Amino acid sequence: IQGGYVAHLAPATYTITEPIVIHVTSTIQGALGLDGGGATFVSQVASGQPVIQIVVEPGVDLRYLTLSNFTIQGNGQEGDGISIVAPSNESWVYSWTVSDVTVAGVGGHGLDIEGSVFEGTICDSWMIGNGEGGARFAHSPEGGAASALRWLGGGFEDNGGPGLLLDNGARDISVEGATFSHNQGAGISAEWGITSVRASDFVDNQGAGIWFQNFGGFNDNDFSSSGAQT
Repeated sequence: IQGGYVAHLAPATYTITEPIVIHVTSTIQGALGLDGGGATFVSQVASGQPVIQIVVEPGVDLRYLTLSNFTIQGNGQEGDGISIVAPSNESWVYSWTVSDVTVAGVGGHGLDIEGSVFEGTICDSWMIGNGEGGARFAHSPEGGAASALRWLGGGFEDNGGPGLLLDNGARDISVEGATFSHNQGAGISAEWGITSVRASDFVDNQGAGIWFQNFGGFNDNDFSSSGAQT
């Protein structure tokens, strides 16, 4: 990432034995990131830390980050699969993309976005069987705000918490064409509200298909249940 280019991998299986932690300490603009080429990353991380974590330090402007075309297979003892953190409102990650990425079986959330991470799109990505939930978007305690987010296609299945969690004040995400099924919590949990949910399917989540407060826009969604989803 700090080299300012997109790394391309061969479509093979790679073992990750230690957390990959990237601290971005100076302003950089891409395109930059990782195209896995269909690779699978098998996690052997057992410390409760994220498998891949990108931390943007204060004063840094990081643009055009892209993560695409790979799978993370967890073992349940790591933390999140992918964590992107810009904790202060003096650092920014924007115009970023996650596409064709699957995170399965990690101990935390499949994807965790916190702080000043905005104007981003997650496309055709799946969060499956992760311990704490599918994906989490949150404002940071230091004042960084996650906003102007879009989730297109893909979905959230069999996670140990909500499929999609908007936490600590986050609410500005639009979801379209996603599937939320058999999560051990609401399909979507949005305590502070949610911008919009459209053309998405909610099947047998534990609790509500969508639980929200304050405001929300919902159009052309389907809800079905054999009894678990209230």
